Amino acid sequence: MATNYPAAVAESATINASDATIIDLASSAASIGGFTARTFAQAVTDGDLVNGDTVMVTVQVDATNWAQWLAVYDSAVPDLTRSTLLVSKGTISTSDSVTVFVSSDPDKERLTYSSISPTTANVTAAVNTLYDADISGLTARRNFVLPAGEAGDRITIHVNTGDDTYELVLIGDTGISINGGTAATEWSNLFISGETVTFYAVSATNWIVENDGRIPCCARIDSSGNQSIATTTATKFTTYSAATLDNGNCWASGTFTARRAANGISVECSVLAAGLASGSYQLNQVYVNGVLAHMTRISENLTSYSRNMNSYTHASAADGDYLEIYVQHNHGSNLDMGVYGLAFKELLS
Repeated sequence: MATNYPAAVAESATINASDATIIDLASSAASIGGFTARTFAQAVTDGDLVNGDTVMVTVQVDATNWAQWLAVYDSAVPDLTRSTLLVSKGTISTSDSVTVFVSSDPDKERLTYSSISPTTANVTAAVNTLYDADISGLTARRNFVLPAGEAGDRITIHVNTGDDTYELVLIGDTGISINGGTAATEWSNLFISGETVTFYAVSATNWIVENDGRIPCCARIDSSGNQSIATTTATKFTTYSAATLDNGNCWASGTFTARRAANGISVECSVLAAGLASGSYQLNQVYVNGVLAHMTRISENLTSYSRNMNSYTHASAADGDYLEIYVQHNHGSNLDMGVYGLAFKELLS
């Protein structure tokens, strides 16, 4: 366990060790009864402690004689009861003058580990907890609900095993917002193995995203061969080989489908046509949700192949938006066309 909590000291005071029953550092059951109302208040005034808080106490004579342990605060005395000795160095005698450091709340530095495997129910998170999630058994979309907290609380959600079909939705409870947005509204969702997001409470009702470890969805596909395209007819291209990359399982049947809202989805590809007639055009088109969103056009007279490059970003992509590649020409008769180097990437930031 890390022992660097003094870097986040709330308050400190110098008292004589003979004033406190803290000398038996090896006894984890001992009560720190020597912290009377006078001496304890001197040590933790304005320390932002509430009854039941677990704090870290450091008692130090000098750099080589000191000890640290966890203790529970009882506001009625006020008093601390030792729970776990963390480390002890050297000795502290009753004649020593010691400095006592009390951290504001070490629980907010340390997260409790919890392994979860949600299937048919939502998960309500607890503050200061790291959730290690296997979501491969989800039977539908499930919520990961952030509760009310207090400033300084953290919650981390890590997906160790993702799901190709369903998502774990990150959402605040009733009255709870994320990044200052609308309360009880989805911020995003997770479904890819290895994704991790950490939330930090800035108030009782608002969490911010401290670490965004979502992994962008992406796919890479090529034609399995040419597709015969009728003249003057915009036609969805479907003659693809199996995807060489499909991170997030977003690609199927010639369609890339967003599984969560994103800043954008970029798409790039080349369209090759065999022998476009003189004066004819070739169109490379991106359709979003069944509607033409972007196209490039060339007019060439080649006896072999003409190439048409397309690069487009669908901004502010919504969950469920889908993108497809269409091709078109006015060659006058059917024309063999192929789509190559097709690549999609989700833009999360």
